[in-house]
Amino acid sequence: MMEKMFENCISLEKIIIKDIITSKVQYFSCMFYNCKCLKSIDLNSFDMSSCKDISFMFKNCISLESLNITTWKPCNLSDMREFLCGCSSLNSIDMRSLFSSISFRYISKDRWLWDCDRNLSVKVR
Repeated sequence: MMEKMFENCISLEKIIIKDIITSKVQYFSCMFYNCKCLKSIDLNSFDMSSCKDISFMFKNCISLESLNITTWKPCNLSDMREFLCGCSSLNSIDMRSLFSSISFRYISKDRWLWDCDRNLSVKVR
């Protein structure tokens, strides 16, 4: 489990994550919850094939401007509630690989973009 790993690390601005094996991890919920100073993160190295839950993963990351998840392909995702809720500095995000690997209508996704910038560009197709 990687849920709540960096939760409430309020001063965390940058993190480089390498060589973490995530292929069997199912729960990433609240991983970066309330990391208010986090500006950018590249999580393309994460193998999300077993992932079920990314709810609240980046909630209240108010300084987050760049998030790279272009390689994510979670086959079993069932919960992404408030995934990017409160990410008011995020300008764009490419979620095409994520949405190509899941059936979006069967996922709990309440307020997954709540309180984001109105001009946020989300690529899903």
